[in-house]
Amino acid sequence: MFVMQKHDAPINWPVVVEVPVDGGKTNRQEFTAQFQMLDQEAIDALAAQGDTAFIRGVLVGWGEDVKDPDGKAIKFGKKPLAEMTRRPYIRKALIRAYYEMAGGVVRKN
Repeated sequence: MFVMQKHDAPINWPVVVEVPVDGGKTNRQEFTAQFQMLDQEAIDALAAQGDTAFIRGVLVGWGEDVKDPDGKAIKFGKKPLAEMTRRPYIRKALIRAYYEMAGGVVRKN
């Protein structure tokens, strides 16, 4: 049986970020994002506005696992979100995670 759900509440979803490091390698890091599930029309409208607008439209929070270099949790807000969206590798990870969540793709470790 399939039950058509209303997705009014945000969905917590893992985001895997490949952080560039010296030597042409990446350091794999993960955090929990809180995404708002949107209908396809809203997704298309946001996507047409570019990556940053898309992320601002779907990302409504994140977990305590987003930390500063000293290990202190960073609270979700406009300024930290703006800092995140300035980094292409984080934008890519957020967009990929949103589409995985929206498409029902199970995250494997």
